[in-house]
Amino acid sequence: IAKDSSSWFSVFRIDKGSDDGIKEDMNVIAGGGLVGIVTDVGANYATVRSIIDDSSNVSAMTLSTSDTCIVKGDLELMSDGHIQLMQLSYMEKDDDIKDGDMIVTSNISGKFLPGLLVGYATDITVDYNDNLTKSGYLIPAARFDRLQEVLVITDLKDAGPELNE
Repeated sequence: IAKDSSSWFSVFRIDKGSDDGIKEDMNVIAGGGLVGIVTDVGANYATVRSIIDDSSNVSAMTLSTSDTCIVKGDLELMSDGHIQLMQLSYMEKDDDIKDGDMIVTSNISGKFLPGLLVGYATDITVDYNDNLTKSGYLIPAARFDRLQEVLVITDLKDAGPELNE
């Protein structure tokens, strides 16, 4: 129902809130891919910070090999080209992550449910500065310039008994 003034849905508001069972930290998806996480809830609205926001980091992994990585939001990168891209980093040099690999949320993420599609790896290269890591880009599954409807997953990530008590 509302978004910031840019053409991207980096932070936006939806017309469902606590009266509808929405809570902070619920995951939000659209078009089959992860969009973001609920950060603020009122009675009839909720604010969502999308994964393309500069302050967003998502712990992720390849679906095929479970090699881990971090997906980082970068609004400048999103607006630079014709294709939507995000940063993909913190991969070990020997990890078997390659272009086209499906990237999903990992099971070690603190707030994101495991196995949600984030997007697809592209332009994966060994970092020239240390030769120990790889980096590249991610083509997100969701279209952040055309969001009209989103789905809020009402299951919260189980933080374990010591954090839930």
